Amino acid sequence: MDDVTTTVIELMVLKACKQLRGRTRLQKIFFLLKRKYNIPINLEFKPYFYGPYSEELAHDIQVLRGFGIVEEKVVPVNDYVEFVYELTEKGENLLKKLLSNDEYKELYEKISKYVEQYKDISLKDLVYEAKSLL
Repeated sequence: MDDVTTTVIELMVLKACKQLRGRTRLQKIFFLLKRKYNIPINLEFKPYFYGPYSEELAHDIQVLRGFGIVEEKVVPVNDYVEFVYELTEKGENLLKKLLSNDEYKELYEKISKYVEQYKDISLKDLVYEAKSLL
């Protein structure tokens, strides 16, 4: 796989989640995909208070937002705000074109299966699992 793979995987994960709720969840899902399932994600993760964290991933998401490929919504939840990420129409169209590549399509199917188990579990359980693999 080439250098564009990590960005493509970022799009795949957001598509598989439909709406990815929370920055912490975003970080932990990517870490688990890399560490537990050996998805070829070229991001470095460092130990952080809530488990593994990648500055590169946070930066990539901001760049994708800047290009109008990813939307970040700020949703008030009780006494805090939650960041919700999803692909824009532009992002959906880009990923659709990329998935015409059989290699990417196969990878997306794997990622979708893995992400399904993490997108709705409690954040506490997700953080615990990610920390256990550090």
